[in-house]
Amino acid sequence: MKRRHFLAAAITAPALSSSVLQAASADAAPLRISAFGGFFQDEFESKICRKFTQETGIPVITISQGQGDDWLFPLVRSVRSGLDPMDLTFLDQVGLTKVAKMGNIVQPLKLQYMPSAAKLDERYLFTSAGQTLGVGIMEWYQSIVINPDVVARRPTSWKELFEDEFYRKKIGLIGLYDGGMIEVVAQTYFDGNDTLSSRAGIRAVIAKIAELKDQVGFWWTAESQMEQALRSQNVVAGSFFHDIAMLLAAEQFPIASVFPVEGSFTGINKLCIPYNSSRTADAHRFIDFCARADNQAVFARAMKLAIVLPNEEVGLSQAEFDLVSSKIPPIRPAAAVMVEQADYLQRLWQRMITG
Repeated sequence: MKRRHFLAAAITAPALSSSVLQAASADAAPLRISAFGGFFQDEFESKICRKFTQETGIPVITISQGQGDDWLFPLVRSVRSGLDPMDLTFLDQVGLTKVAKMGNIVQPLKLQYMPSAAKLDERYLFTSAGQTLGVGIMEWYQSIVINPDVVARRPTSWKELFEDEFYRKKIGLIGLYDGGMIEVVAQTYFDGNDTLSSRAGIRAVIAKIAELKDQVGFWWTAESQMEQALRSQNVVAGSFFHDIAMLLAAEQFPIASVFPVEGSFTGINKLCIPYNSSRTADAHRFIDFCARADNQAVFARAMKLAIVLPNEEVGLSQAEFDLVSSKIPPIRPAAAVMVEQADYLQRLWQRMITG
């Protein structure tokens, strides 16, 4: 699942006043929010958006969005053309790093008008040049998954998955250079993301992945591909999204997810307001609504996503917390490297995959 120039004249950002925020109320037109398709969009609509409308009277519609560059590039073109495609959208750390460099793609946010969002740890806020451009309202993990019908003993580490002869040619890994595997291998065998700060370090990490290729039976680029590979037992383990694995397991799909000792790769979905949206007050209100402790519990219980507030505030039971999250420090995206060295990484990665 993968979750990206040009402007002749600058556009003045819509002003946001406290009086406007306080007066935010139902509008004839619904608030338009993009959301990842499928189960996520269905649950987001029914559990989060509907609750927001019940509380505020503000109608909401969702627009199905994609991941990564496939979503970001059309969004940028639309905004640069002066269009107003939606009022809120999700971007990850890499996408936000790119739009921050472009400028005037998303609006700066006003944390003083979002008391719940303002309490978040700074890693859930994307800030550039002193401006907050995105607020993380949910976190996801990419962990180790297995087919429990085939694998009797669950692996506890990435290293075991990469080296145990039992898994030779039987694991599926995400096949995108910015899908997390570079960071995972950097953490498992080197000094984490610090190793990626030089081209020599990048080459060393990708060379190590090349050494591990004999373990890999399948490089996947879409969730459905990995689901089918596990079901057919073409692979018996690999990397996959923890929340989706939990949802599949609840439907009796043969899958189990493990948080490895080195950490799981993590991503944070951050809500942003596209630059041309005029629904700034209602959009701020929605972001703050999602950051509230009671709604964080909804994300965890209904959608199996990790919470972005301390559990002391959210109130999950220990079993509920352990189902969706881990106290093992996560492996974070090397977003700056993925943006600054994108062409170089892509060439090395493609050569490694096909060589």
